[in-house]
Amino acid sequence: MKRWLSDRQIHELKNIDTPTVSNAIEQFHLRPLNEGFMGMEIRCFFPELGVMVGHALTLTVDTTTIEKQEKLDLPEMLQAIKNVPGPVVLVIKTIGLRPTHSCVFGDLMATTARQMGAVGLVTDGGVRDLKNIRKIGFHIFASGAVPSHGTFSIKEINVPVNISGVQIYPGDLIHGDENGVIKIPWDCVDKLPEVAQELLAREKSIVDFVNSPDFSIEKLKGWFH
Repeated sequence: MKRWLSDRQIHELKNIDTPTVSNAIEQFHLRPLNEGFMGMEIRCFFPELGVMVGHALTLTVDTTTIEKQEKLDLPEMLQAIKNVPGPVVLVIKTIGLRPTHSCVFGDLMATTARQMGAVGLVTDGGVRDLKNIRKIGFHIFASGAVPSHGTFSIKEINVPVNISGVQIYPGDLIHGDENGVIKIPWDCVDKLPEVAQELLAREKSIVDFVNSPDFSIEKLKGWFH
């Protein structure tokens, strides 16, 4: 049975930066320390928008195959967004022969997706119309920008996808900011905000000590034992 975030949980998670979320997840020992987050090839285009939190709606899209393809229509994607309790993060896997020339999203799609309850996009493909997407406040995490839409074709909706080594399933919990994107395990989400605040308080104590007249390397060692 799928879980969905409550309004309180959304509010709490949006007030925690993604590196702190990552540090908090580590405390639950649910996965290896080098898994669950996307690499630097997934770039945050609009860091000024702050934190993105949402439930994943997964798709595969091909924009580089010239031959006629069987495909799903845009209304089917919009209906799928509407069927997921908000906020929704679109997670799009680009397929086709020229991934560096793919364009899976533009301002029209961002505008209509936002109207259905989506707040952002994560993709290993390309995007365009950045000026207009920025204006509507839609989060974009992508590999790069391209000027042409190509031969846009939605292939699958609500299927597992792998983005930058992270396996994403429909309904997974996605968190991202200017530092990158991470998947939050549902097994820790209830206690995660509390643990995150404890970590932030400890980190502040260390920083305050380092900036104090009492600071020394020897004394600093005591904070890490």
